[in-house]
Amino acid sequence: MSSPVTDSSSPAPRTATGSSADASRDSSRLPIIIALVLAVLFVIAVVVGARIVMERQSMVPIAMGPVDAPDAESQTCSQYISDLPQELGGYKNVGLVDPAPAGAAGYRNLAKDELTVRCGVRLPDQYTVLSPTIEADGSKWLEVVDATPGSDLRTWYSVGSSPAVAVTSSNDITEQLGSLGHATKSFPGEAPEPGPYPLSEIPMVSSSDANSVCSEFLNALPDSFAGYAREEREGAPSRSATYLSTDSAEPVVVRCGAELPESYGSGENITQVNDVAWFAEPSVAQGSTTGVWYALSHEQIVAVSMPNNVGNAAVDAVTEAISSTMKLEQK
Repeated sequence: MSSPVTDSSSPAPRTATGSSADASRDSSRLPIIIALVLAVLFVIAVVVGARIVMERQSMVPIAMGPVDAPDAESQTCSQYISDLPQELGGYKNVGLVDPAPAGAAGYRNLAKDELTVRCGVRLPDQYTVLSPTIEADGSKWLEVVDATPGSDLRTWYSVGSSPAVAVTSSNDITEQLGSLGHATKSFPGEAPEPGPYPLSEIPMVSSSDANSVCSEFLNALPDSFAGYAREEREGAPSRSATYLSTDSAEPVVVRCGAELPESYGSGENITQVNDVAWFAEPSVAQGSTTGVWYALSHEQIVAVSMPNNVGNAAVDAVTEAISSTMKLEQK
């Protein structure tokens, strides 16, 4: 009987050595993987927790004081405030501190910036036929920049219907005006009429001398100053010059040959700029940052309506034109 032949080229029988090594490596990696997963979860928890804390600290109710808002308690305003969205861009409706005024709502973002909404407000007197307006989803708005030094607040007033809505923020919220203004298009009241052209209603002298002197003076005024450019506008009063700004600021209007203002009396404070004496008329305008100044020291009185924050530039430009064209004649 012959013995079985063994093929020397056949592979040797497998052992469990390789599988055991792989299993050992997998077992050693497991704690590392678990640690990494736990670290990621911890970071996520920290981020989420920080966001929650930040929201709780920033999303607190807003304190709002009373303003001149004669229609704030109307049914239209009550419904408008009730229908406002809970979120507006990056802002959330956080409510108001009691006692809360009627017809109002308050929003905040994570940076703690405020956005306030008031319905039924009285429009500022600076809303005139010269005021630029913007359109947002069919609603019409007037932007008013707070001219108080150090303030960055701006207020947008709805002027396409009534009652009027005022939206105030330190940020540019023109993208949110469409959402806020959509409902105002169905308000029952008609759009308010803008006020008259600035200085169009002040008393003026009537004489050929005034016409001649004022013509020379107006020709001596500059074409521009401090971001304002001179423009011819329809409806401008006689013997006047109009300067408009590109950043929604109120216009500057200069008028020559005015009568002495009734508000001026002996002992009033006078500001001397070179050889020109200026009198600032006390302002009682509703919500406006515009004032009226009178140059009283030369042969014709010049009135200037201007925002308070451009006073120096406007006064300097007008002073130079007065000095170069008019005789000194104390009024």
